[in-house]
Amino acid sequence: WKILKPPGLFSYRDKILASKEFKPAIDTDLTKWCDAVLAHVTLAGVKSAPYKATAEALKLKPSEMKKALTVLIEAGQVTVIQNSQSAQGSLLLTEIVDASRATFIALAAKQGSVTLAAFRARAGLARNLAVALLETFDAQKLSRREGDARVLIG
Repeated sequence: WKILKPPGLFSYRDKILASKEFKPAIDTDLTKWCDAVLAHVTLAGVKSAPYKATAEALKLKPSEMKKALTVLIEAGQVTVIQNSQSAQGSLLLTEIVDASRATFIALAAKQGSVTLAAFRARAGLARNLAVALLETFDAQKLSRREGDARVLIG
């Protein structure tokens, strides 16, 4: 650190000027946890990464996993999808969820309703993940289940 004039008010570190009292919102450990979780979820891709299995694979304590996920969710990088296979849900890159949502909307707009099979085929997802995403869309009031298909709401 180099203290700039007037003495004690500002510091210069790594080419960044900041108030001397400034403390980063994310410490080094949290940054490492976030990077590890994001890398794990990215590697899983459209297969999704179960919450508990991710924490165990990365050897993160529950509190560490929770902190990392809070940061990643707030940053819009990771989404937790609830499913019947894991009480805590599965982790997906938000961009995959967004692309799946766009696929669902396009199918529904074109066909009027969307079956699980049609959504799976178009989105390229495993059955369990496709079901979990469709249930998520229902919970978000994007869609409604009618028999074996789903329709857009609104």
